[in-house]
Amino acid sequence: MAVVTKLSDLDLTKTYTYDDYLLWQFQERLELIKGKIFEINPAP
Repeated sequence: MAVVTKLSDLDLTKTYTYDDYLLWQFQERLELIKGKIFEINPAP
């Protein structure tokens, strides 16, 4: 898999690995939990 720079390039229904996660270069903050992607919301 190539380097991904936009969240919209990912299929949010797919399961990803930590190796995939290392190739992501987003401005948004994300977590990878049990293969699923979760966006981190900023604290108030």
